[in-house]
Amino acid sequence: MRFVWARMRLSQHPGGNAFDVNQRYSLVAEAAWVFQHPGGTVACRPLRVEEASMAAAIEATRFQPSTSVSSFESVISGDNGICCGIFIDGTLVGCAAANITPALDGFAAEAFFDNVSILAEHSGCGLGLVLTAYLLALCSRAPHQCSRATLEVRTGNVAAKRIYSRLGFTCHGIRKRYYSHPTEDAEIHWLENMQSPEFNVVLSDSVSHALELFHVKQLQRSEVDA
Repeated sequence: MRFVWARMRLSQHPGGNAFDVNQRYSLVAEAAWVFQHPGGTVACRPLRVEEASMAAAIEATRFQPSTSVSSFESVISGDNGICCGIFIDGTLVGCAAANITPALDGFAAEAFFDNVSILAEHSGCGLGLVLTAYLLALCSRAPHQCSRATLEVRTGNVAAKRIYSRLGFTCHGIRKRYYSHPTEDAEIHWLENMQSPEFNVVLSDSVSHALELFHVKQLQRSEVDA
């Protein structure tokens, strides 16, 4: 099935001047991303402390061991972390977090990504890519202004590695038997030059691709439900 261009719109949250997704290079400048779609509204924004338990519950359905509610609360309320979510019609369906190492003694600030979690019933339709791009955008902006991001991913997690590769991450090493449940190696991935103009282009192109995929998946689901 060929892609149909996603006829969504992005606006500032909670209001602002909407513009067509064709103007994708403006995407990365927004504090929150809101996509209006005929099937509903998809939004990315930082999470609030009172949403920590929902985020922890989502991650627990996808990863074990998972992050505790108190750890989510700490990241959300702290100065050296970012935790954000993706919502469909106001319902949280995915979350992602990063711990920030601030710039110090000539070293640029760096973000370490924790798990990016999307509920199973919403996976495979581009939301993981949108959420990861959004978290990267937050990390790259003030007050953190990270120049580099790192993460670990299971060697067998092909879908996640595809997302990270599209966003510019590359593998730089292996941690043997790092994961349990089941036991598996971890790949160490890096992303650099997050303050470059090219980084914003990669983010914008990735989000455009994800919106196309989401639009196609929504059309397919509508056809099944009809």
